[in-house]
Amino acid sequence: MKPKSFERIQAQVESYADQELDIDSEDIKLLLGYSDQLAQIKDFDNLPENLPIDVRGAVRRHKDEYVKFLKKETRNEIDFNELNIKQYNEQYRDPILELKHRVAENGKNLSEYLGSGENGDAYTLDIDDNTLVAKFNENLSGQNFQLKALMRAKDLPHVAQLVSYSYPDKVVVMELLEGINVDDFTVETLPTYSDDHITELIETVKALNSRGIMIDSKKSNFLYESNQGFNVLDYQLNESNYPLSEQVFELFDVVSFPSKDCPYEDGSIEKKEWLKEFYKTSLPKLIRFFEILKSNYPELVEDFEGVRGGWDSNTRDWVRVMIDADQIPVDDPELQKFVSKLESMGFL
Repeated sequence: MKPKSFERIQAQVESYADQELDIDSEDIKLLLGYSDQLAQIKDFDNLPENLPIDVRGAVRRHKDEYVKFLKKETRNEIDFNELNIKQYNEQYRDPILELKHRVAENGKNLSEYLGSGENGDAYTLDIDDNTLVAKFNENLSGQNFQLKALMRAKDLPHVAQLVSYSYPDKVVVMELLEGINVDDFTVETLPTYSDDHITELIETVKALNSRGIMIDSKKSNFLYESNQGFNVLDYQLNESNYPLSEQVFELFDVVSFPSKDCPYEDGSIEKKEWLKEFYKTSLPKLIRFFEILKSNYPELVEDFEGVRGGWDSNTRDWVRVMIDADQIPVDDPELQKFVSKLESMGFL
């Protein structure tokens, strides 16, 4: 029998950890993080001394269950993991290690730095005239959770796509999406999004939801490009069964409001004038978003009503809190007109 390659054995270790261990356990972090070194073990009863003692302990705890797992191994997943390991080692490992070295020296001061979030720090990665994104995450449980969602979202348009990954190097490589971060738009620069682009974003959220994935509706998780529309940077498994209608309604902030960072002090004349422009910019867009929902997605509006416990109190309160309605300068006739429109629609 032909001996298994190191990549195959590493793929088996990663598949065992992914399928058999609790995602928040310490052992899953150890087995995933040292999967490349564990692939070189010849005898479970004589573990290499250069392995950290906690890793050796994890191997001893799981060796019997691991052997049972191999007898019923899920070939498709192991094949996928093995292919990824080979691809990563051949195409991405050297540039990733070079980038990690520069990150260790310069951190977020690197020109390649894109931003940080719950899933780690993101940097651009140039390989063969192709710009990708490398996201480093010291939390291997978090990386494992992120990868599950990325794999489910394969080939969906307008969402971040997986290219490769490595547990030992604690990195996920993804395609670079185009667009300006929606959270960077100010009162002066906020675009007027087309109905088609707004509808396309709702359809993207619905497509993710159909695969058991939910969005994180923070504006910083969305990009906008004038020709392509919206792209979704971050999403996760919907383990809590968060309702689709809630996810869609929470897009109001993404499609209606500029950044809420105000350069003026509370109570100042400048702050009041800024608020006027802020709401004159955002409320017409909010009204249009609600009109699209009522016209094209009545089933989501009805479900949202049920989730919130009725329009007359809870839903109106939700909208009022979400848009900071108490700050709207209603002494301005134009703003009063927008508020009256929202009231007539049942949202305020």
